[in-house]
Amino acid sequence: MNTANLQLEGMVMAVAALCQALAEKQLLSHEAIDAALAQAKDAVEGDDSHRLSEANQNAILFPIHLLRLANQAHERGETLHLCRLCSTDRQADVMFDGFTLDFVQTQYGSIRVRHGGSGDTVLLLLHGHPRTHMTWGGVADLLAPSVRLVCPDLPGFGRSYLPADAPDSRFSSKKAKAEALVDMMNRLGHERFVVAGHDRGSLTAFRMALDHPDAVSKLIIIDGLPVLEHLERADWCFARDWYHWFFFAQPDKPERAINADPLAWYDQVVPDRMGPAAYQDLVAALCDPAVVHGMIEDYRAGLRIDHVHERQDRDSSRLVEAPTLCLWSLRDDLEQIYGNPVAIWRRWARHVHGFGIDSGHHVAEENPAALARAIADFIA
Repeated sequence: MNTANLQLEGMVMAVAALCQALAEKQLLSHEAIDAALAQAKDAVEGDDSHRLSEANQNAILFPIHLLRLANQAHERGETLHLCRLCSTDRQADVMFDGFTLDFVQTQYGSIRVRHGGSGDTVLLLLHGHPRTHMTWGGVADLLAPSVRLVCPDLPGFGRSYLPADAPDSRFSSKKAKAEALVDMMNRLGHERFVVAGHDRGSLTAFRMALDHPDAVSKLIIIDGLPVLEHLERADWCFARDWYHWFFFAQPDKPERAINADPLAWYDQVVPDRMGPAAYQDLVAALCDPAVVHGMIEDYRAGLRIDHVHERQDRDSSRLVEAPTLCLWSLRDDLEQIYGNPVAIWRRWARHVHGFGIDSGHHVAEENPAALARAIADFIA
């Protein structure tokens, strides 16, 4: 970290201490402090006169986000260690080294995408909830010397387009998102590619392989199962541990609960593993009520229409024909709840094998080396 970064860290910590003192002396309420910081955020985002790049705008917004975090933590009686949030860890300075950030206009809407690397193989990486494409930074840097990578924000997430609302959430369905992302790939000049998806992204990757077999040469599923498999196997353990599936399916209330304090709801979102750049990008998304709605609609689509599409596929004996790799995190609960995920995926894909990786749920951040190695071996 250079001297300027250290000076910024010290300034943020000093301002946070002043805000805390003002609140403790009841000169300003936490709500008033948060409102002032929110006003500063809006001023930065609404200032078109300086035509700041996205990176420069996010750099300005980052200390504002940190101060809001500190203020909200203090209101809850907690201490937020800002020095940890400001630290630059393992790969933050080289994340997506040499990649290009674009907004690709598809027939469905604009998709934010970062792409780069070299080689004959093209790999589309689809993130999960509640991430953006930045979650792939460590994996992308490891694969970039030999693979061309395309890392978009899923529709409804990050800074990609927000699908229109519908009673059945059809525009947030995995079928609709797969179509939009194939369109994006074609506009980038990629007609055939490997697709890998994690968590919610695995559902879109799966749908893409089924609906667009001419485009998908290989499929990689990471920490995911078809929605229908989850629902048909659901028991009290699933309801207890994955309750958010059913809460997110409800109208309006999930957004109200999350937007009241996004970083308290997503309290596992920390920069320690993902790095400051990815953390900064994610916090900006989580603090945007429109993005929160887009992410929740992804879950509503699962329980409204995605499982219907999957049942139709199963009833007609449709299978993924592309070679499929199934990976899962050994320190997550997928295998504990369902047993070997490969056995389940053999009901949906003709050629599938897989194994677990020593990691918690967000494997791209927690063990990027092992994940990159598994991907490289499969697509070689």
